[in-house]
This record gives sequence, structure tokens and C-alpha cells, in this order.
Amino acid sequence: MKTLLLCPKDHGNTYTVFSYIQKQMAFSNACDLKVLSPKSDYYLTKAELQNYDRIIFGSGVYGGNLHKKLKEFLFSLKREDVKCRCKLYLALTWFGRSDSNMQVFNQAAEMLDEKGLYLQNNFFSCFGAGFGLVRLGHPNAKELAASLTWFKELDS
Repeated sequence: MKTLLLCPKDHGNTYTVFSYIQKQMAFSNACDLKVLSPKSDYYLTKAELQNYDRIIFGSGVYGGNLHKKLKEFLFSLKREDVKCRCKLYLALTWFGRSDSNMQVFNQAAEMLDEKGLYLQNNFFSCFGAGFGLVRLGHPNAKELAASLTWFKELDS
């Protein structure tokens, strides 16, 4: 099953998690890492979405919202942009405040549902390093290992 890890940008907490998964899975050629920034070498075009059986959207949680670029991408996504049986997942990095990760999951699920796309209920979240002194050292080795375990257990 060919998987796309889709990140809003080519740096930051979510990129760190996705980059770790992609490097650990490189031997099997099981996943590609792409970003929504046109300036990146890993830029994704919508036509490429048809190449994947599973897409994992990644985002930080910003005041209870998805990253702006990912939100725009999901808003513009059409049902026909992805394969018929493509499974969609979400992975988040956040500061651990209240249930903002669940709020963001619901936000993404609603956006996709309006287009006839279904976001799988099995999402991953871990801490991300914040600004200043918030959650320094995250995502850490334990969280990265947990992300890989989650990835490997999808659809099993």
C-alpha cells in the first residue's frame, strides 16, 4: 500500500515526525513525504494524489485549528482528486492544551465529509516544541517511535 505523508511545510514539529517515519520506512519504499509549500523540493501537486492508496495529513495545532496551508488544501480538495478506496488519516503535533487535538481532528473530518471523503478515526498526536520554553525537546525519541508504531499498525 503506497502512502503519502503530507505536511504543510518542510520544517517544524510535524515535518520532524513525518521525516522520521519516511526515513524508517525507506527500505520498503512504502511512503513518500510531500509538502504544500511550492518553494520546497518535496512540493505536492494534486495530480500526484492518485498515486496513493493512503494519505496521512499532518499539521500542528494552532489555536484549535489546522495549519493554514493544510486547511486551504482540504478546502480545495475534491472527491475525484483521490483514489476511490484511498484511506485518509491525520497526524498532529500540539502543545497538549485541553482537547484541541480532538477539535482539530473534528474540523478536518467535517471538511472532508462535505466532499464525500472519510477521515479514519484512528489519528496520531504527540507534543511539539512550542515557542520559548513550552515543551522543549519534543517531539522526542519516544514520541517518534510511537509515530512509527502507529504508522505500521494502520490498516492491520
